[in-house]
Amino acid sequence: MRVTRRGDLEKKSQRPGLIVAAVALLLIASAIRIWAAQNDLWLDEIWSIDLVSQVSSPWQIFYAIHSDNNHYLNALWIYFCGFRGNWSGYRIPSIVAGIGSVVVAGLIGLNRSMMNAVVAMFLIGFSYVLILYSSEARGYSALIFFSFLCYYFLERYLRERQWPMAFLFSLSACLGLLAHLEFLTFFFSSFLWAAYRLIKSAPGWRDIAAALFFCYTLPALLFILLYWIDVRHMVIAGGDHPGLANCYETSLAWALGMPSLFPTWVVFGVAMLVFIGSLYRLWSERPDLIVFFASVVAIMPILLAWAGESEVLYVRYFIVSVAFFALLMSFFLSSLCWSGRGRGKILCGLLLAGYLMANGWHIVALLKYGRGNNGEALRYVLQNSNEASTTIGGDQDFRIGVVVDFYNRTEAGHHLLQYATMEHWPTNGVEWLICEKESYAGLTPPARMFADNQGHQYELVKIFPTGPLSGLHWFIYHRRTD
Repeated sequence: MRVTRRGDLEKKSQRPGLIVAAVALLLIASAIRIWAAQNDLWLDEIWSIDLVSQVSSPWQIFYAIHSDNNHYLNALWIYFCGFRGNWSGYRIPSIVAGIGSVVVAGLIGLNRSMMNAVVAMFLIGFSYVLILYSSEARGYSALIFFSFLCYYFLERYLRERQWPMAFLFSLSACLGLLAHLEFLTFFFSSFLWAAYRLIKSAPGWRDIAAALFFCYTLPALLFILLYWIDVRHMVIAGGDHPGLANCYETSLAWALGMPSLFPTWVVFGVAMLVFIGSLYRLWSERPDLIVFFASVVAIMPILLAWAGESEVLYVRYFIVSVAFFALLMSFFLSSLCWSGRGRGKILCGLLLAGYLMANGWHIVALLKYGRGNNGEALRYVLQNSNEASTTIGGDQDFRIGVVVDFYNRTEAGHHLLQYATMEHWPTNGVEWLICEKESYAGLTPPARMFADNQGHQYELVKIFPTGPLSGLHWFIYHRRTD
């Protein structure tokens, strides 16, 4: 039975306007990502640079670092760029991948209709979470790009059964694994989808096995190799663990933009209603896709996080779910445009406007505060110091000390900063004390005044906030001399 594509229903007169809208969305999404990358590097990016500086060849990136903060493709870029200090060029691959994700989302939507392409580009282009990680020197942006690319190639292969599509899927899956190991969320979900689709189409067990073998053997072997030489030795860095249920709830709320007017559980409830409604709408059109989206958004990320028994959980660990939830929403919202005549388009427009407002609030915060503007904070410290050699202490030696040391080697310090660890606190105290908080914590300072063990008083003089979900709030304290 032939399923009528919604693209078949589009009026030719609408296409020029939709094409213009798609081009405009791509330009705006690109500009936002480039703009969001024009701020100081933060702890995790600096840590990645420090990890890469420890290896003497690019091959050692794959077997000598053993850190979950080592994202292979991103590390290779850093290695070949070399140490350049506080350089936004480290973020170029993420920016390119982020823009590419918007393009591929449009191509995926175009398989259904031009309207779906525009809606998909809108949702991916203005997603705060995806903008954030598309402007940061880490592996998450490439992860989403290759996940989308794999989806596009696999959907075409399952429809056309052309071996070049299977090869491109396999190659993209290998790059996805090298971008970030969270790619496994997509990889396993796509396998379930492909197996279900092939079984339902009944080409014969031999053909089914051959198709799955050709698509999945190469990336599976790559993961086995990575597991043997690196993953099984990997050390998970410290951080917060708000609980699996809480973190997943927060992640799905962020998929809608986490509107600040509502508590997280309310936004999560709305997200689940949208998710279930989108799956129900998909049932009459492409029931095989329900297997994939139910797995990639809800089942596989929770299962992998539970099986991994990680001591640390953040929203970014569910970024694949966030991205494909947005893609699923595009199917649902574009279908509204074809129901209820003009009322469907009005409702779709209102929902998109609400999505833009919810995400726009956070986008503005990111553009304003960056990821804490640590370089600016340390320049402030230097400009207001009373000592020739400025001493700094912190409430967390790794989080503060790594950043201070990095900027001490760049234009911010030129080796004029001295960080004192808690174990080697000078008897006369430090001139400056920096306290930090996670990005989701409030901007209320730990205290207005601090006293160290020797009785020296430190007064809060400046706060450097960070954008949501990345960076750290910094609270700058100066030693009182009176």
